[in-house]
Amino acid sequence: MDVVQIEKDLEDLIPGYIANLKTYVKDMTAQLSAAQFEPIARTAHNIKGSGGGYGFMKITEIGAQLEAAAKANNVDQAKVLLGQLDSYINNVKIEYV
Repeated sequence: MDVVQIEKDLEDLIPGYIANLKTYVKDMTAQLSAAQFEPIARTAHNIKGSGGGYGFMKITEIGAQLEAAAKANNVDQAKVLLGQLDSYINNVKIEYV
């Protein structure tokens, strides 16, 4: 399990951010089933940009890879990455410092 240290002043924002990510994963999974790669690429781009800003470098990494997979219409890779993102956001341990 990953442990991420987040600045204390972001503590009020993190639950909402994680909840939004869970919604994005559900939405992107549905979009992938419909072969809608453009909205997945857009959402993944946003995740790539926001993850590090909140202190979640792994989310930024997965977002970048997912964006590339969506732009390449790579269904298999996108499925794997969505699974990784889902697992990460449901299992990450957050410590506020």
